[in-house]
Amino acid sequence: MTEETKLKIMNELQQHGYAINNINDLFNISHKDRKLIPYLLELLDYLSDERDKEFVVRCLGVKGFTEAIPKLLTEFKSAKNNYYRWAIANSINIIHSMTIEKELIELSSSKKYGTGRQMLVLSLGEYKSDLSLNCLVSLLNDEEVRGHALQALGKCGNPEVLSYIEMYCNSENNWIKKVAINAAKKIKRKYL
Repeated sequence: MTEETKLKIMNELQQHGYAINNINDLFNISHKDRKLIPYLLELLDYLSDERDKEFVVRCLGVKGFTEAIPKLLTEFKSAKNNYYRWAIANSINIIHSMTIEKELIELSSSKKYGTGRQMLVLSLGEYKSDLSLNCLVSLLNDEEVRGHALQALGKCGNPEVLSYIEMYCNSENNWIKKVAINAAKKIKRKYL
């Protein structure tokens, strides 16, 4: 982000009654700073460089900032860069809205979004519905999101998916193997 852009943002924030000493202070906002959400969302329209937008998206990643979800979903769909898309998905995951399951399933299932989907897939583990479980099981066939699907299935904790998880407990990919073993253990501890 250029110094000029940083100064513009800091000046605008002061006009909104929010003084910061350093642009990075925005990473520390919390639910009590909810009044900044409309301004931060406006910034996403003002900024054109996805690296600058990524900074704003990461600032919006505060649990409960559900007002930001519609704009973040729009940004996710139009993003050109997978790093930016991943950051958006991470903020959506942190915000944690239980009202967007269908959108998450649709976006998670679309390979055109590449590895940027990983954190959306992880979010599906919170829903514990048949729709999400079926989606997660099908995503085990997708190498770009397999590990995150395994983690999400472990979060779901449904013993019906244990056999799907255990198929990866002997994977040659060490990370996939570790994630599968941990997911299986979570389910076994809880239900078996």
